Amino acid sequence: MKGIIKKFLRYVIGIIILIILISKVDLDLLKVIISSIQPLYLLPLVFFRFLEIVFASTNLKILFSAVRKIGFMDMLRYQIVNFVGSTILPLSASAIPVMYLLKKKHDINYGIFTSTFVLDKAITFFLTLTVMFFAFVKFYDIRTAGFVFLAGAAALLVLYMLFYLRATRKIVIRLVPERYLKHLSGITSHFRTMIRSHWRLILLNMLSTVAALIAGGLMLMFAFKTLGTDVSLINTVLVSSIARLAVVFAITPSGIGIRQAIGVYLFTLVGVPLTISLAMYLLVLIVKHLLAISFSFTAKLS
Repeated sequence: MKGIIKKFLRYVIGIIILIILISKVDLDLLKVIISSIQPLYLLPLVFFRFLEIVFASTNLKILFSAVRKIGFMDMLRYQIVNFVGSTILPLSASAIPVMYLLKKKHDINYGIFTSTFVLDKAITFFLTLTVMFFAFVKFYDIRTAGFVFLAGAAALLVLYMLFYLRATRKIVIRLVPERYLKHLSGITSHFRTMIRSHWRLILLNMLSTVAALIAGGLMLMFAFKTLGTDVSLINTVLVSSIARLAVVFAITPSGIGIRQAIGVYLFTLVGVPLTISLAMYLLVLIVKHLLAISFSFTAKLS
């Protein structure tokens, strides 16, 4: 019961942030912008949103190939489950059904899944951090950009020490609940094996992640075009990459509210009016939930 209440409160927090954002704009202008949608650009918007899911499944398939050969369509279905779950759950919780499916259908234990999932997110974080450096140089100054990059690099170093170095394993043991300790050896050993012996898979994952970042930028670019506004691909990639971190760390489902607040603020720095950028994010949010509903409905029919 407590878990359900927590999930509900997290969703409420995200909705409250969205309501606060909407209260800051001209509602009449917002209605005009949304009513002037150009349907021609909706198709590429949906396409690049789906392409993000494809790249996310490709990332995991690449890393899991170190231990199991998983079909692309199987991994895509698991990632769609994750995508649907992320509309109502935070990122870490929405990955639990995927962990269960991989254990049941491919005998991938929880330790290997956790280490692979963490490695995938660490790679995404590193590449996003690199993009963020250039974004902060563009939006602020090189000193601020350098500080942010060093702070992120320090976080990655801590992650490396906790999962890779044997000397820090005792610290991890103290942080992990006792009922999960039996999986811990699998987590740390597989993490070390991936870094030592499967660096080619890590490089392939990095390439796929870069493609996913570009797809995210293209999605936002076409979302703006749907509303009759042109924003450069460079700006949409920079902003969407920074806002992507909200999904990793936010407590709200899929970073709802937090992602939009960060994105709206950053787009104002490149001259996009607040009302237009908010309308764009609302459109993307609607498209995401419609996709999730269509995936769920299709799954029930099949």
